[in-house]
Formats: sequence, structure tokens, C-alpha cells
Amino acid sequence: MAGVRADANHTSDHRLRIGSHHLSEMVEHVRHWYPLEGCGLLATVADVVVEVYPGTNVAYSETFYEMDPKEVLAATRDIDEREIRLGAIFHSHPSTESYPSETDLGLIFDPEVYMIIISLAGAEPEVRAFRYDGDIHEVPIVIEDNPEGAAA
Repeated sequence: MAGVRADANHTSDHRLRIGSHHLSEMVEHVRHWYPLEGCGLLATVADVVVEVYPGTNVAYSETFYEMDPKEVLAATRDIDEREIRLGAIFHSHPSTESYPSETDLGLIFDPEVYMIIISLAGAEPEVRAFRYDGDIHEVPIVIEDNPEGAAA
């Protein structure tokens, strides 16, 4: 299973709760794209991940991602119809640490939509979540297999 940061380096009062099956789905998706960056979206209810939307990186790059606009539109329509919310955008760093790059920070459009970065640089994937409001705040990821609110 992926390494999930759960130490004192967190600088946010926010939390992201995710089931191990959703975490595995994300990691397997970005591994499929290796050595290119993989990407996708997560829908949430409150702070609980309820859906993973794996994406196609139409940039086909090792250092940049751009999710297929048709997939983004389909995911956001589904999110709207289900009356849930876009909670996070995830992508991989195939050969660097799981920390936002300047390019990543330039893509953030809403500080309430977390950025999850999955580093594939080590022996095991490392998954970390962040929010950005002018400052970078690491958001703890809590793995819960039956989190409240997950039945949305």
C-alpha cells in the first residue's frame, strides 16, 4: 500500500478521509501512466472521498499533466448531478518528491480543492495532500474503510 504522510509536518486544520480502495485506485492509475504523470479528480462529501475519476493526461509528459477536458466535463457533470463536490485533484510525480512544484501551484484555482501528489520516485508510492491559499498547507490524509458520509 502507498505510503501516506501522517506526521507532525501537517500545517492545516483540514483533513481528507479516504477509503483504502479509493487510495489504491488512485495509485494504480498513476502507476499505469508511469513514466508519464498520471492525473484525476476526487469527489467528496464533507471531507470524505466518495468517487475517483481517473483521467487521461493529454499532455503526455513526465513533468506536466493536463486532464482530458471531456473527462473533466463528464466528471464535473456527474459531481453536480449527485450534489457532491470536487474535493481534490490528484496527479503523480514520477521521479520527484510529493510536494507541489511552481507549475503545480500555478494550476490551483480554489484553496478548498486539495492537490494530492503521488510520488513514484521511491520504492513505494508516497501520497500527500495540500491546499494553497498563498501559502502551502499540508492536509492530513486519514485512511478509513467505512468513513461516515461515504454512502453519497
